[in-house]
Amino acid sequence: MFEGSFRQVLRREVDAIPLPAEDEWVPRGASGGVGALALVAGATAVALLLGVVTLSGARIPQSPAAEEPARVTPPARPTVIDGRKISPVPNLYRDLQFNYNLVLPAWFHESQAVAGLPSEPTLLERKIFTARSDADEARFGQFRPWDLFVEVYRREGRSLEEWAGALGCDRSGPVGASTCAVTPTRIRGAEAVVGTRGAPLAGKIYVIDRGDQVLVLRYGIGDESNRPPDVTEATLEEIIRSLGLV
Repeated sequence: MFEGSFRQVLRREVDAIPLPAEDEWVPRGASGGVGALALVAGATAVALLLGVVTLSGARIPQSPAAEEPARVTPPARPTVIDGRKISPVPNLYRDLQFNYNLVLPAWFHESQAVAGLPSEPTLLERKIFTARSDADEARFGQFRPWDLFVEVYRREGRSLEEWAGALGCDRSGPVGASTCAVTPTRIRGAEAVVGTRGAPLAGKIYVIDRGDQVLVLRYGIGDESNRPPDVTEATLEEIIRSLGLV
């Protein structure tokens, strides 16, 4: 289809070239029409150039391989595609008031159940991050297994170990209560303690020195009957390891 139209364009462009009188452009003494041949060759080159420019403006259909690939919607939860585990992009949570941040899995969100929990005079802020729906969150009381609590308290002269004990890691509790081992550590360069609590209310608590405040991260471990999909203790520990202090 392009070959025929190209020839037509070429012929039309060549025929349209104005030529002076023969005695003006044929060199004297030239034999065999060499000058005429040179001029025709030049005119042909110009016509070819015009034809190429004309054809370049035509839209040439692209092959399917050159088209933009279809976009794939990322999964909302971890999944396996072609034998490879794919995780959705996590979310960055920033607390500008108390200067910390966390990297949360895409299926976690801030719980609205925090409004129904009792408060303490020294409590400055409490956030709860969960993988449950709001309706499912309403089924639980103060012990909310598999949720991550992040709290900020006024320190009021207490040691980090005393704060761990006040928040559920009391090593001198009554017989039959959860045992709790407290270990000093450092988190992002700040002094901290980690309390590991056994059954029946198993879990962990991290108390971090923030000057005249303490930052607390804690969670409880339930069982398979109350565990949200895609949440394990390793998931909660990964969130805590992502903690950034500003």
